[in-house]
Amino acid sequence: MNEEENSLKKKTLKNFFWSGSSNLVLQILTLAFGIFLSRILSPTEYGIVGMVLIFTLVATSIQESGFLTALINRKVIDKRDYNSIFWFNVSLGTFLYISLYFLAPTIAAFFDEPRIVSLARYCFITILFSSFSVAQNAYLLKNQQIKHRAFAAITGSIISNVAGITLALLGYSYWAYASINVVYQFIVMLLFWHYSAFRPVFTFSLTPIKEMAPFSLNILTTNIVSQISNNIFAPLLGKFYNTIDVGNYTQGNKWTTTSQSVISGMLQNITQVLLSEVRDSKERHNRIFIKLVDFTCFIAFPCMFILSLSAQDLIVILITEKWIESAVFLQFLTLVSPFLIVSILYTQLILSSGKSDIYRTITISLCLLQIALQLIIYPYGITTMIAGYAVLNIIWLLVWQHYVCKITSIPYSLLFNMVGKYSLITACVILATHFITLNIDLIYFRFISKIFIAGGIYIGIMYLLKAEALKEALEIIKKRKI
Repeated sequence: MNEEENSLKKKTLKNFFWSGSSNLVLQILTLAFGIFLSRILSPTEYGIVGMVLIFTLVATSIQESGFLTALINRKVIDKRDYNSIFWFNVSLGTFLYISLYFLAPTIAAFFDEPRIVSLARYCFITILFSSFSVAQNAYLLKNQQIKHRAFAAITGSIISNVAGITLALLGYSYWAYASINVVYQFIVMLLFWHYSAFRPVFTFSLTPIKEMAPFSLNILTTNIVSQISNNIFAPLLGKFYNTIDVGNYTQGNKWTTTSQSVISGMLQNITQVLLSEVRDSKERHNRIFIKLVDFTCFIAFPCMFILSLSAQDLIVILITEKWIESAVFLQFLTLVSPFLIVSILYTQLILSSGKSDIYRTITISLCLLQIALQLIIYPYGITTMIAGYAVLNIIWLLVWQHYVCKITSIPYSLLFNMVGKYSLITACVILATHFITLNIDLIYFRFISKIFIAGGIYIGIMYLLKAEALKEALEIIKKRKI
């Protein structure tokens, strides 16, 4: 291994450590504060905020316009690029907020929920905060200031959750839950400005916008449709069912995304930058990517499947039986999560290869199918809807895999067998653990037993199979020097 590759490996390990550690701390904080808040608030109060979420996410995607990804993917960036993107995003963010401010009564009428008018206008403030930090965020990512981004995220999480819980204790109901995201975006914006060396000046050039527009528009279109697809349940449940169902889905989805974000968040922050740096060497590019997929599967499948197995016990223990209906959502969503995490790797490779048109086409096709499927099956019940979502996304992984292999020339069977091996082994482990713990009545003992038995069996099988990912994980633990 030459000096350049050693340097890249060391830098990658540092970034993985800081990104992974920050995501872990962030999700632990979210989990701890979320438990406390869930014991105070009801499914109805969660539900009313959940109805507004999709509009905030779509607007934020429009405001960012794909330029964050475009800047990261750009080989050479100067101050003019950052400056142009900054003013473009601020202008667009302001326009979107004003537009949504006046559309709030229409949104409330759609759900037949008048309280949404003032709540939506409050939640949409996050669009403005986000618009002021896109360029700064890109600067930190491009310069691999992962540690500073980690500190900003953790600090924002602590302050915003303390604010939310304080408001909940004071009786501010759903306003408390909504305030968490508003305060978080504000704090992160301030800290991104503090750590970023970039400062905007009152000049504007359309040249960088035009140069990045083709790539950015692909990302923008994809992100909008993707956000609609990924969050279609909340508005559908709010329209055709009730606020309590939206609240239970929001709770189950929150637990899923919290656990999934430890892995997927790390990948999103690092994979694209890493693969972009080695894309001129196809052999190194493919070798690194295969190892990323293997290690991701090794971690993602057991973690998410064990969470699915213990979902009902977890919900009852931590946030009481009033949220037991959210466990169904949690079980289905965590079963599909490992496949989504691997899909993130595939999409990052496609983007790092400059194939944003392929990314756009595949994602939009998936999203349109997802929306059509949900509109067809919603009369058959909530469980059917969530099961349809899971099955479609698992199948769609094969589509992503086809294009990844086409771009890289990695054998399709190699990736297929890798994902299949981990998913089947973990599924068998979970099934065995279910029957082993079936007659345990004490909920705390049953919950702990599921984790240790499933984890022990899985590690034992990996050891017997001499899994390379297990060896690397043990080596990192023993010899980590970050």
